[in-house]
Amino acid sequence: MSTTYTTKAIILKTVQYGETSLIVTALTELFGVQTYLVKGVRTGTKTQAAKAVYFQPAAILEMVVYHQPLKQMNFVKEFKWGFLYKNIYQQVVKNSIALYCIELLQKCTRQPEDNPELFYFAEDVLVNLDSCPIQQTANFPLFVAVHLPAVLGFQIIDNFSTKENILDLQEGKFVAAPAQHEQVVPAPNSSVISKLLKVQHPNELDTISLNGTTRRELLHHLEIFFQLHIAEFGKIKSLPILQEILS
Repeated sequence: MSTTYTTKAIILKTVQYGETSLIVTALTELFGVQTYLVKGVRTGTKTQAAKAVYFQPAAILEMVVYHQPLKQMNFVKEFKWGFLYKNIYQQVVKNSIALYCIELLQKCTRQPEDNPELFYFAEDVLVNLDSCPIQQTANFPLFVAVHLPAVLGFQIIDNFSTKENILDLQEGKFVAAPAQHEQVVPAPNSSVISKLLKVQHPNELDTISLNGTTRRELLHHLEIFFQLHIAEFGKIKSLPILQEILS
């Protein structure tokens, strides 16, 4: 028998189902990644149609859900805003960064395992992205890509030094001699990743000055890092658009 729970959730993906409903994939505070059926939010009335707006990717909601652990899809009973953005849905740059973050989360969290730390990290990232000044936004995707692995258990070890200044993406640490493979980040870009690892909060990002070329190269290297450590990770579809916007 299903029991109802109240949980915060970050919307990852929404698909139309039938004429009036949605199938929603969400990262929840209590249950990790879950799939829900949301009934009757696409009917013709203005009141009901407006409810579909709640389920845009990156939306932070508070939901009352039915939950049975063995079911592949449960139901949403009630929902309301958990946090209401002021900028992410209005500003192109912030929206592109948010969609990049959401795609990363989708690719890294395919199993329905509870991970409150991951939820709180993602929530904090999106709330800070919404409010941060424009000079911090360009480095925001790098901050997320560098720090997300630590929450998932395969972080880059920050042992950077003048001698160990090559980042081995397979090993997830800095090494002194070039590896016998091409999955490495040489200096000086490797030093930037070390600096990003030391950043504890997004409001420190404007202390790292980078040009568009370096950001593109680093985002590409970090995509390779995820591909090496997560099975069937594939390509980040939002990355080319993000790189173009941030160039």
